[in-house]
Amino acid sequence: MEFKLKEAPFMRPHDLYVAIRGEEYPFLLESLGKKDRKARFTFLGCDPAAIIEMDQKGTEVKVIRDVGLEDERIKEKNPFDALDEIFKDLTFEVKNPFGEKAFLGGLLGIFNYDAVYPVWLKKGDTHGHGTYAQFCFYDRVFVYDNREERLFLSSSETDDSGIIELKEMKRKGELDSIKDQNSPNAKPKDSPTQKIERDAEREEYIEMVEEAKRHVIDGDVIQVVISREERIKTDADPFDLYLKLRRLNPSPYMFFLEFNDMSTLIGASPETMSSIFRRKILINPIAGTIDRGKDEEEDKILAKELLNDEKELAEHNMLVDLARNDVRRVSKRGSVKLEGYLDVLSYSHVQHIESEVSGELRDDISAFKAVESSFPAGTLSGAPKIRAMEIIDELEKSKRGAYGGGMGYFSVDGSADFAIVIRTAIVDAARKRRREVRIRAGAGIVADSIPEKEFLETEKKLEPLKLVLGVT
Repeated sequence: MEFKLKEAPFMRPHDLYVAIRGEEYPFLLESLGKKDRKARFTFLGCDPAAIIEMDQKGTEVKVIRDVGLEDERIKEKNPFDALDEIFKDLTFEVKNPFGEKAFLGGLLGIFNYDAVYPVWLKKGDTHGHGTYAQFCFYDRVFVYDNREERLFLSSSETDDSGIIELKEMKRKGELDSIKDQNSPNAKPKDSPTQKIERDAEREEYIEMVEEAKRHVIDGDVIQVVISREERIKTDADPFDLYLKLRRLNPSPYMFFLEFNDMSTLIGASPETMSSIFRRKILINPIAGTIDRGKDEEEDKILAKELLNDEKELAEHNMLVDLARNDVRRVSKRGSVKLEGYLDVLSYSHVQHIESEVSGELRDDISAFKAVESSFPAGTLSGAPKIRAMEIIDELEKSKRGAYGGGMGYFSVDGSADFAIVIRTAIVDAARKRRREVRIRAGAGIVADSIPEKEFLETEKKLEPLKLVLGVT
């Protein structure tokens, strides 16, 4: 199947998203970059040609339009192996003229953290039946080039039907009425919210941390990430929540996915789980957290304090080593490199220590298996990974669902880009006026962790999402 890139009539991404929002499975991916640099592309799409879902019963493929796939159900529960099997005989022709990774069509969706059960723990989900992954295959994707301020359509269609539809919408003025209130600078509507419950109150979380510390002291693990969840009711439009989050907490991975029969994901993740371009894999471990200062000068003082914190540095270096191991498993010998090390980057409410590890993929490794090597990210599980996941399974009070998993795409040009699902609000799919929103955060527990401080770290990480939801 061949994909071609054509220029489309100009319009801003948010205007276009609202126009396609009434269609099936719409998505919006943005990036506000790092160090105040806006990333080059915004991706939008809807009406996938196929839907692939993985759960405890296996994997199901539902075909809507012919893209070379077939309706089928297979027994494979490991979502990475399932995708490998489904796409092993399919090839795509596409030219990427941009010289950097871009989603030009293909698979977009999410690997839930709960996929660790079939992938690594080799057992059923402790907290009951759940979805391991859901992906949509998009054969039409809009690519907005922020640098050139141009809009493109990447499509497998042989005609110009997608561009004609866009021109027709623009001619009718359907976008004009929504343009002002949905621009990036517009102030989203406020909506009352009410906090309803936590899966672990402060005292319960501290007990979980104490138990995790005992595992560390006993030598079971070096570190384990323990998380907790809050559930909130709101009648806010999810897209208004996204616009608020975008203004409050601009991040390298901004995403808004409205998957019809699944939850809506509203995310602002700072961290790459796995990125692939031209057979080069990149992992971006983030570990080590401190508050933002009142101004740039205080930011620098706090950043220096963070880099002089032996506990934070030891934790970060351990996770860099874990990332090296993840990359080394799928890379050519001698190709693994540390491309960035101990950079302190500032976000809306916190500063983090970040590093980058890269490698050249072996010829026998598919993009699916390459991404599997870094799933779940060590920064969301701990080390050693499998024992840390077992302890998480024992201690945490509820299933993680999407939290700690990966959201992103496998493009038809062979590239892939997945964010770790953190700093994310998950809105339930129920068609109710007041819907439940789940938010979650964790902290890395080591031998000298102070339980109260770890609880406060989760509070700080949840703060942007709570502000968006109107919870104080």
